[in-house]
Amino acid sequence: MLKSTIALIVVAACAAPTPGISPPPSPDDRPSEVTEEDQHFCCGSVDPSTMSGEDCIPIGPSHVGGCGKVLYCSDSYTNDEGTVTCAT
Repeated sequence: MLKSTIALIVVAACAAPTPGISPPPSPDDRPSEVTEEDQHFCCGSVDPSTMSGEDCIPIGPSHVGGCGKVLYCSDSYTNDEGTVTCAT
């Protein structure tokens, strides 16, 4: 009985969220339209001819190597619910 109680406590402690660490924002938490400068995006698809991407999330320059499809906007951009278009 004592072993099963201890095992239950250990499992519950491992499942508890870590204080101070918040989960990444879900697509619904992202702003629908944002205009910024100098930003990298990790996208589901990228069209280099139109400098746009679908299913994009903003990332920092240090995360570029971990993304298969990166869109970089050096000037300004518009993010409409994950569809990003760089300003020309």
